[in-house]
Amino acid sequence: MRLSTTLQNQLARFDGRIVDLFGDSDGNAGVRTMDQKTNERRHERFAVPVAAWIEFYGDAVTRGTVSRDVSAEGARFSSVRPAAAGEPVIVRMQLGRGAQSIECKGRVVWTKQMPNRLHDFGVRFIDLTEDERFDLVGHLNTRTNTPAYAAV
Repeated sequence: MRLSTTLQNQLARFDGRIVDLFGDSDGNAGVRTMDQKTNERRHERFAVPVAAWIEFYGDAVTRGTVSRDVSAEGARFSSVRPAAAGEPVIVRMQLGRGAQSIECKGRVVWTKQMPNRLHDFGVRFIDLTEDERFDLVGHLNTRTNTPAYAAV
């Protein structure tokens, strides 16, 4: 397949940042750690967009999404497909351009239908290795401490 000149130019300028698909933040200004007052969890949550592919149990389709927030133990995603609490999933996350992806089993722990027809749902990671968890947290810390995001 041959790409148009316009698309080739757009791809040449792509810098790896993920735009805000959900309309609830100011694009990359949303990349930050979450307020500790509202974050009463064991692991710090980061409002970092991470490209992910989710395979729901029994579906023949793998769905692309972007995390809304992530921690060492789980993440919040959105999808047009409704999810059910307790539903098993497989999550594959790409930790930046050129980085190896992380794949793990997960379980949907909560769901919420949003007014824009999307469904938010939380996934607890079940079988991340310590090395994968270290890579994930390192990626999240790097993203929140990047000068380009601080300037936005």
